[in-house]
Amino acid sequence: MKTLANKLFGKMIPASLATSELPRTARAATEDYYQLRALPMEDIWVFRKNLDNSRVVRAVNPNDNLANLKGIGRAFISMMMVIGLLLPSAYHLMAGRRIHQLEESKLKLLTEQKSLETERAYLLSPQVLAKAAEHQHFTTAATEKVIPLNSVNLDSHLAMNFKEQ
Repeated sequence: MKTLANKLFGKMIPASLATSELPRTARAATEDYYQLRALPMEDIWVFRKNLDNSRVVRAVNPNDNLANLKGIGRAFISMMMVIGLLLPSAYHLMAGRRIHQLEESKLKLLTEQKSLETERAYLLSPQVLAKAAEHQHFTTAATEKVIPLNSVNLDSHLAMNFKEQ
């Protein structure tokens, strides 16, 4: 058996030792100098047997299902706790958004109300009413359609309180 040292340094042996002029014992001594001694238990062989586990069935443990259910239960409880902790902040966030939307709609409605009041004031101004009266023909009501109000029995809190005579 040649060692790495013998392979590397075998070429570096002096020419006088490498020639066959040396006696056989001297040549054997130089060759044995580079070889390793025998390792302990070098002659032991390990036998490996091929095993076929395709027909082996795993033994059923009745506690496995219970352990799985416990794990699922713990995960469900922890998930519910996390949701319970995050729910108030999410509710406040949604409520803040709703308040902001309501404030925007309030401002929009106030702006619309002011514009409608301005338009109503313009339409009820004497100049606009006079102009409208010029373009329309007003007629007097027929006498049978006029209902006189009795001012003696008139309650002030009702707008159209009258007695028929």
